Amino acid sequence: MGTYQYDPAGLFKLQLDLEYSPDGFGGSREPSLSPVAFVLLGSGLYGGVGVGISFSDGFVDNRSDPFWVARLGFDLLILPKTRLDLHADYRARAFDELDNVKTDGITLGVAVRFRL
Repeated sequence: MGTYQYDPAGLFKLQLDLEYSPDGFGGSREPSLSPVAFVLLGSGLYGGVGVGISFSDGFVDNRSDPFWVARLGFDLLILPKTRLDLHADYRARAFDELDNVKTDGITLGVAVRFRL
């Protein structure tokens, strides 16, 4: 996974993630690439919503339907210009399905982000 975060100031952030799954994801058994765009609110403890799509030879027309992601996380400064992002994601096929969380569908993640 690669991640980029734009932090204009305050509690509002925009983030782009790019995930690679060599064994497929979301119904595909072929390697997949999934860009996800997030709108996040908070500092330290944060939450937000994102939307993404997966590209793979295993999908009709080589792409999945769009999916939604709810994210809750904690962003911690560990060294000057280096942050550790601990987060939990829940994906759904439709935005209105994000409020019906099934705990076996939660993905935990860790990212290290460097400020240039």
